[in-house]
Amino acid sequence: MAAERKYPLHFTELDELYEQAGVPLEKRIPWFDRNATVVAQRDDAQNRVIALEVATGAYDEAIQMMTGRRFAVAEGANLNISEHWTDGHILRRRNRYRRQMSKCTRDSARRPPAHSPGTNSIADRSPAA
Repeated sequence: MAAERKYPLHFTELDELYEQAGVPLEKRIPWFDRNATVVAQRDDAQNRVIALEVATGAYDEAIQMMTGRRFAVAEGANLNISEHWTDGHILRRRNRYRRQMSKCTRDSARRPPAHSPGTNSIADRSPAA
């Protein structure tokens, strides 16, 4: 039986229980998404969502949630927004770097070596007479 009124603090507390019980992150995120307007009313509930987004690699979504919002430290003892902000940015950059390095590695594997015959390198050119 669903309650008529939803309270943001209940989402925070229930997610803490889910975390302790080992409920997978992928099952917890949709629950928050379905109740986003209620969760957004309280900083500690929003903090839980941001932590889940960072933990699952949804860095852009987490950073977007933190951007432009002022979090009240008094609202929730475990607000660690600065950690989420730092982790989100560092991990997002790391993923971009890895993708770029992977692309460079694939591209360099397709290119012939720089000084192999037939690559129009300096070694292939005949000396000027």
